[in-house]
Amino acid sequence: MWAPEEQAAFFGGDPDNFGYPRFNLDVALFRAYENGQPAKVEHYLKWNPAGTKEGDLVFLTGHPGSTQRLITFAELEYARDVQVPASLRWLKSREVLLNSFSKSSPENARRALDEVRTIENSRKVWDGRIAGLLDPELIAAKQAEENALRKFAQDKPELGASDAWDKIAQAQRVIAQNAVRYNLLENYLFNSDYFSIARRLVRSAAERGKPNGERLTEYRDSAKTTFELGLFSGKPIYADLEQVKVQHFLTILATELGANDPVVKTVLAGKSPAVRAAELVNGTKVADVATRKALYAQDSATLAKSDDPMIQLALAIDAPARALRRTIEQQAEIKEQAHARIAKVRYAKDGDAVSPDATFTLRLSLGTVKGIDVGGEKIEPYTQIGGVYTRAEERGFTSPYDLPENWLKLKDRLDLSVPYNFISTNYSIGGNSGSPTINRKGEFIGIIFDGNIHTLVWNYAYTETQARSVSVDVRAIIETMKKIYGAEPLVKELLGSN
Repeated sequence: MWAPEEQAAFFGGDPDNFGYPRFNLDVALFRAYENGQPAKVEHYLKWNPAGTKEGDLVFLTGHPGSTQRLITFAELEYARDVQVPASLRWLKSREVLLNSFSKSSPENARRALDEVRTIENSRKVWDGRIAGLLDPELIAAKQAEENALRKFAQDKPELGASDAWDKIAQAQRVIAQNAVRYNLLENYLFNSDYFSIARRLVRSAAERGKPNGERLTEYRDSAKTTFELGLFSGKPIYADLEQVKVQHFLTILATELGANDPVVKTVLAGKSPAVRAAELVNGTKVADVATRKALYAQDSATLAKSDDPMIQLALAIDAPARALRRTIEQQAEIKEQAHARIAKVRYAKDGDAVSPDATFTLRLSLGTVKGIDVGGEKIEPYTQIGGVYTRAEERGFTSPYDLPENWLKLKDRLDLSVPYNFISTNYSIGGNSGSPTINRKGEFIGIIFDGNIHTLVWNYAYTETQARSVSVDVRAIIETMKKIYGAEPLVKELLGSN
């Protein structure tokens, strides 16, 4: 129904992402229809055009994706020493690769744009997490918390959980021993859409012959519709970009496991990464949706006779990849059972005072509109619309600090003092973006679109020292809709004044 230009919504791009001050109109409005007519909804969030002031109590709704606040210290150490560093190495190597590819031509930049943005965002997430995991105060607090819980369990043997932490630590050691190979053979998918398609074709043929309950989760009947939508998507895949990405992965595979590793030898087939990547990408036919559908209809025996190099590659490494997956899933099950016992201890000790980890279920967090003190200097909780022009001018109006033409042409219409973005102490994490920020009366006063870099440690522990959620202010939405986008009738409808 209404949305601003990308330049307004994503002003500042990756350099400003997870930062503050911010100047983004990252919001879109949709109209819901029922029986072909605009839906009549009895209960909804009324808009309050007055917004908020510093110190106001505000609430944030949404479906936060996942947190790891209740993991054990052994799991925390694994995240700090193994998982997060490995993820950062993988993301940063891909970021360098894709940025280099993008600089070759404007068309290359366009093709790689979505993936570059995804990687940039993910890389900052992991950067924020490692910063928290390397904070001695956070680590000490988590250790003290676990020590108290373990002592409580030891003092109450009837709870049957005194060895649960050791079970998790042992399982985590097994996971750590297999993590590199598991990621390379099972998770990273050769950094290739072609290989991802080939693996799904190979595994779907194998899994269809099993009872539904014994299949890998993603191949069960309940996932069939979603699975097929993804498999037969007409999303464009660019062969030149695929070749660059596959060569990059093959180089990392050989570097990490060693050139004499049996799997590496099988994958490279006696060729260099560059030659093998060209052979795989140029020889496969899985880019064609009709070909995918034909291959999808085949059973395992027929598919095994395919001369498609990507299909043959997926077949060649399927057994070792599945073995690694079984190992990781077995250890995960051990951990899950141990965590269930720890949960009983936690409930016996603290009752319902401890919030469960986020799981994409609906949550409501509370906080206050509050600035940040950094080295004795206060960062105010609000930015103003005028600030976006100042920031753009300071950076020469060059991407990602360029402004839409209408914003430049209609600047004089705007009240530049209107609050644009604001920060609050509300807990948020991935999954919250796009959720309404509301006041104590349940009125819409903004929409969250980000958090600063310090919020990323909320995955492990909550602190409000410097961590802040970032919302678009309702006043900026109204001001720009009326004066930049000519949507005054829609504003009146939203405010109930038409």
